Amino acid sequence: MASIIEYIKSIRKEGKRFLGKSSFFGNLKYYGRWNHSLNVRVDDIPWMTFGVIDYLEEWAGKEMKVFEYGAGSSTLFWAKRVKKVYSVEHDTLWAKKVKDDLAKKGITNVELYLISPKPAETSQKPDYSDPYQYRADDDEWRAYSFEEYVKKINSFEDNYFDVVVVDGRARPSCLAASSSKIRVGGLMILDNSEREYYLSRVGKLFSLDKWERKDFCGPVPGVMHFHQTTIFKRLK
Repeated sequence: MASIIEYIKSIRKEGKRFLGKSSFFGNLKYYGRWNHSLNVRVDDIPWMTFGVIDYLEEWAGKEMKVFEYGAGSSTLFWAKRVKKVYSVEHDTLWAKKVKDDLAKKGITNVELYLISPKPAETSQKPDYSDPYQYRADDDEWRAYSFEEYVKKINSFEDNYFDVVVVDGRARPSCLAASSSKIRVGGLMILDNSEREYYLSRVGKLFSLDKWERKDFCGPVPGVMHFHQTTIFKRLK
């Protein structure tokens, strides 16, 4: 449990880290929900900023189709709100847990694909910002390629999805591969967008004339520090 004083200090500290994008009063209202999440785990809330959670709860619709890179609590969140969820996961044990949770709750509108990475067939020094290397900046997986994982979305036609969530591995590659799969008016959601290398090589895909960008900086369920989640809305 964290006191309100500690939380206010966090808002001020994190506001400086995000160059003023973290709203003091906007985040103050999340104290109760955030403090509760530190003590009671809720398994159907995305591990994203509370601002994004509120935005998506209002935006989601029953006829929508969602594609996720990275399964988990967000899978349950979307499954309750949209028509169909397609989720790609790289971790065998985690995929099993998510499948078991879905079965226990009687959720049947999710297709979960387990696609494990393969050893990279190159000695090239990895550049995690390069969308065409399909590499993940993760100690356990740095010698592996996530190409098959990333390209799973290619089995769907362009403009097919209302939402694509990028919250798994090889995120620059996922962004590049999936941008054409989102319908006009649909959303691309990038979690942990404060990590600048995610967008350093693919940012041109999200030019202001084609995408509307909104950053949400603030507290995240279950963790003590703030994150940034970014939503890109396709304009044309």
